[in-house]
Amino acid sequence: PHPRPLCYSGGAMPKRTWDAPLKLLERGQLLALLDAATLLTSSLESRRVLRCLMELTNSLLRTEASSLILVDEKGKRLVFKSTAGAKAEEAMGLTLDAGKGIVGWVMRNRKPYIARDVEADSEWSREISDALGFPTRSVLCVPIIFRDRLLGAIEAVNKMDDGAFDAADVALLAALANHAAIALENARVHSELEADARKMIDQIRRAHPLIGASPPMKALLETIGKVAPTDSTVLLRGESGTGKELVARTIHYGSPRRAKPFTCVNCTLYSETLIESELFGHEQGSFTGASKRRIGRFEQGDGGTIFLDEVGSIAPEGQLKLLRVLQDREFERLGGSDTIRVNVRIIAATNEDLEKAIAAGRFREDLYYRLKVIEVTVPPLRDRAQDIPALVAHFLAEHAAAGGRRVGGTSREAMDLLKAHRWPGNVRELRNAVERAVVLGSGDTLLPGHLPPEIASPAPAGGSGRTLAEAERDRITQAIEEAGGNKSLAARTLGISRNRLDRKLKAFSRAH
Repeated sequence: PHPRPLCYSGGAMPKRTWDAPLKLLERGQLLALLDAATLLTSSLESRRVLRCLMELTNSLLRTEASSLILVDEKGKRLVFKSTAGAKAEEAMGLTLDAGKGIVGWVMRNRKPYIARDVEADSEWSREISDALGFPTRSVLCVPIIFRDRLLGAIEAVNKMDDGAFDAADVALLAALANHAAIALENARVHSELEADARKMIDQIRRAHPLIGASPPMKALLETIGKVAPTDSTVLLRGESGTGKELVARTIHYGSPRRAKPFTCVNCTLYSETLIESELFGHEQGSFTGASKRRIGRFEQGDGGTIFLDEVGSIAPEGQLKLLRVLQDREFERLGGSDTIRVNVRIIAATNEDLEKAIAAGRFREDLYYRLKVIEVTVPPLRDRAQDIPALVAHFLAEHAAAGGRRVGGTSREAMDLLKAHRWPGNVRELRNAVERAVVLGSGDTLLPGHLPPEIASPAPAGGSGRTLAEAERDRITQAIEEAGGNKSLAARTLGISRNRLDRKLKAFSRAH
């Protein structure tokens, strides 16, 4: 008689009726299904997981071969995605018309199918069997469905010892198909998340590129290329405005941690107590104003990179905690007793002379050596003047687009002035100068008259004999005067933080 497929009634099938015979399974088979569930949660490598499921299919159902078959993107072909048993390697990647064979029937009807004697079965197609040179006697096939979405099918071939597939086999294979559906969906979601992360990282890189082809920049980029793939702690040295944060971001997004958080902390913005709370968190009531528990930046950035800008401004108690994190990757929240372990990469930056700070007792020497595992110096803009045209073009495009203007280029006279300027504020000062020119200028070309006065009308060369420090002091004094004594506004004009401006003013006072 013609072997009857397991055709169950019910179009929408809110509950698949072949789940019922699970009670027929032996204890060992049920334990194996639990192992399969554990396997799925242990790895996102779908290829390895599905291969293990196929091998488990052969073992539990006592079959010669098994295959996991998926529908291609166009829905017209069935692809052998994972195989185990006889002719496994040869079967991988084979395709079949979506409407053919027992698998095609299962996909159309979303129901299991048993063919106890394929030679007598009208649904069977010899195409794959003949292509592999594999004699097929019997087939059991069940659909793979995830949340009512058809993904494919699992096919078990040739029951050993000439046995016959039964209802318990159907229940077992259907349970394995459920596991396969979860594995496939997890792999799909993981793949989409990785693609989104790569897209986001590419967007960040394009939005914040390290621009320059001068010898100092080439050397810097070469160093970054060597440092980024490692987990080594990095200390960035360089003047204010040179782009140390951008270098830190470039290192992070070139590292294996790129999909994890990049956490930036400007250490000058916090008092002694607040910087510890900011970095390590605090428990409720640990100090006045601590109304609830706070998770610090190290915990928030676990797995990623934390960038400590102006690390030299951290107070001694915070330095001790930071040293412990560097040594042991652990700490306690302020007011807490639980030890918290984190896996973070630390990149620190400073424009301060840490060696002098150590001599003055303001910075721990042991922390200094822990931070400078790899020391990278970011060159000042005056040492790479040949990069100025490229930087100006980038900032023009950026600010012109934001302001709804079209600025096609820079006149030769304006570019000569830009190249001749000493740039005490470095790249940040250049960016602010270009933004000012875009906002206050007119026409489609940047002209000398669009530039700030100190750039457009530089002091005569050779007369004053001013040092760079004196030029910087005069520029800061001028900015404060133009801001009507408002230091915060002057700091924004100069492209530096208010705290940095205050420190420069104190340094000028000590020098006189």
